[in-house]
Amino acid sequence: MILSTKAIVLHSIPYSDSKTIVTLYTKEEGLMSAMYRIGKKSTKKSLIEPSSLVSVVLKKSKGTLLYINDIATYFVFRNIYLDAEKRLVALFMAEAVYRTTKAQYRDTQLYDFLEQSIQQLDALTLSPINFAIAFLIEYGRHLGIYPNMDTYSVKTYFDMQNGVFVETANDKNTLSVEQSSCFASVLNSDTDTILQQNYNIDEVNMIFDMIIEFLELHLPEFRFIKSLDIIRQVI
Repeated sequence: MILSTKAIVLHSIPYSDSKTIVTLYTKEEGLMSAMYRIGKKSTKKSLIEPSSLVSVVLKKSKGTLLYINDIATYFVFRNIYLDAEKRLVALFMAEAVYRTTKAQYRDTQLYDFLEQSIQQLDALTLSPINFAIAFLIEYGRHLGIYPNMDTYSVKTYFDMQNGVFVETANDKNTLSVEQSSCFASVLNSDTDTILQQNYNIDEVNMIFDMIIEFLELHLPEFRFIKSLDIIRQVI
C-alpha cells in the first residue's frame, strides 16, 4: 500500500539511532503512525516538529507497519520557529490533538480547521496565549463538546457535567456565578474578539482552568497535556 497525503505532525519519539516513530493527523486517513528513517545530524528533523504541515508518502512494510517514504513541507513557517510563545502554543495544539483524537478515519473538516489554526498562529500579531484559548474552544466544538449557550442568563451557574447553565448550584462540577459569567463571555466571543482582550495573569489562568476542567470531564485525556504547565509558567 502506498498513500500520498497532506498531514500535520502531532508527535514523534525516537525508536533507535536512525528511526523515529511519527504520529500524524492525515487529511486522507485521519490519525496514523509511521516509522521515519533519519540520522542524528540530519537537517530533516525540522520536518517532524510538532504542528509541521507536510506532504508525505506512506508505504506499508512488513505486517501493518508504515514507513514514511517521502516527506516535504507544504507550508513554510515564517514566525513560529522564531517566536518562543508561538512555538510553545504550536506544541500545545499538537499535543492536545495527539492526546484526544482517536479518529482513524477521514475527517477533512477537522483537518482543515487544524491546518487553518496553525497557519493563523504563524501569521499572528497579537497574543499567542489568547489564541490558545480560542483554539481550545473551537477544537472542543469540532469534537462535539460545547455548552448549550441557550440556557445562559445572568446569575446562573454553569453545570460542566451536563454542559448547561442552571439556576441552582448542584455539585462540585458547577462553576460559581462569577466564573459562569466569565466563561459565557469567552464562549460567546469569536477568535478575533478573544485575541483583542487584555487578560491579566489571573484571568488567563482562570479561563484555562475552566475550559480544561470542562473538556476533561468529557475527554479525560486532556489532563495529560504537559505543555499546558509550561504555558502557565510563561504567562
